[in-house]
Amino acid sequence: MRYLLIICVLIQCSCSPAADKDPVHKKVTGNWFVLYPKLESDNQRQEDVYAKLEDSLVTLKGVKLVSFLESGVFIQWDSTILKGKWGTVNENEVVVSRAGKGFENFKAVYSGMEDDVLKLAEYINANGEKLKLVWHLKKITSGKTAGLFDTEKNKWRAVPAKEETEEEMKQRLSQMLSYYSIYFKLISDESSYFMPVRIMLPVKFYQHAIGMKEYDTAHRFTSLFHSAPQAKKGFDLLKKAVNSTRYDLPDDIKNSYSYEYSLMLEKLSEEIKK
Repeated sequence: MRYLLIICVLIQCSCSPAADKDPVHKKVTGNWFVLYPKLESDNQRQEDVYAKLEDSLVTLKGVKLVSFLESGVFIQWDSTILKGKWGTVNENEVVVSRAGKGFENFKAVYSGMEDDVLKLAEYINANGEKLKLVWHLKKITSGKTAGLFDTEKNKWRAVPAKEETEEEMKQRLSQMLSYYSIYFKLISDESSYFMPVRIMLPVKFYQHAIGMKEYDTAHRFTSLFHSAPQAKKGFDLLKKAVNSTRYDLPDDIKNSYSYEYSLMLEKLSEEIKK
């Protein structure tokens, strides 16, 4: 019933010109990087309950790239581009629906903005406790990171309608590597952690190194290609680049694994085109 109510509210919001005058709607509109959740707790029991849920909640939304468009469209740019609806109700409530994992049925209260960081308070009922979880989202407006939300920069996600030549495949793999290079630079600037599950590349991340996983037909990477043979070809091209590329990294950045990965992926993006 609650889900149907949110759907009705979103339909009303998307059709109403009042949304243009809604101050919360204007503040939330934009491109965002989900930083982290913070529990605002009243007692130790709430903290204990949250401790058991934290990993699963962070996995749903943490370090994701999302867009709240002025038109009422909500986009997740996680693996495939997922679109849903969003709107505001009761002056300060933000609701999102049918937008993929973490945002299928999301409702939060606008809690303020500081230094381009948006705060949305989500209330979760768990084990007899009502938890107040404040999500912090960083607004992305300019520079290379703004390209992470650019449809043109995300074309590599679209499955080709026909088989690609090796050169076309190398070009698309290069675009993919470049995209994640920028993503890891954003991680290094704004986050204290990253989640390998957000990366569609079949790679492993080590201390000061990147390696390849075993080929797996169930890996999301294979879904980006026209056919199974093309997916295996793409994997082999990527593996060859990873195994042959040598990195000359500055010593002063070796305390930031995310920045190292950013530089490595940038180098791979250039090498794979050769």
